[in-house]
Amino acid sequence: VCAHQPLAVAWPEDTHNILVNAEQTAKLFADHGVDMIMSGHVHVPLMVTTDAYFPSLSRHMILSGAGTAISRRTRPSAPNSFNIIRTERMEEKMNIHLTLMEYQPKQEAFLATTQKAFTQTALGWQGGVVHS
Repeated sequence: VCAHQPLAVAWPEDTHNILVNAEQTAKLFADHGVDMIMSGHVHVPLMVTTDAYFPSLSRHMILSGAGTAISRRTRPSAPNSFNIIRTERMEEKMNIHLTLMEYQPKQEAFLATTQKAFTQTALGWQGGVVHS
């Protein structure tokens, strides 16, 4: 699912930007088997599962919040960035890897700074394990 407004945010000062009725929306998405919610709006990256924000859901999803790839409206400590989503199936197990690409002015390039791995389970998506 793509949504401009996020269901959750990385920085507490951005909570006023969360989607209205976010918890009810997360429950609806969980009930319909959604795997990932991609959002933006706050210009701060986020790569977690709903377990971190909505622990009572019956099935957890991945929250992939994008920074801002090309806008000049960056936030302090959050350079231009975007997330790369890579999926892989290993036997009966599905994995999703999110890679945060951040702009590095000295190299004049976007470079991978963080990668998180998520695994599909009977309870939805779990993980968020950081890989280098």
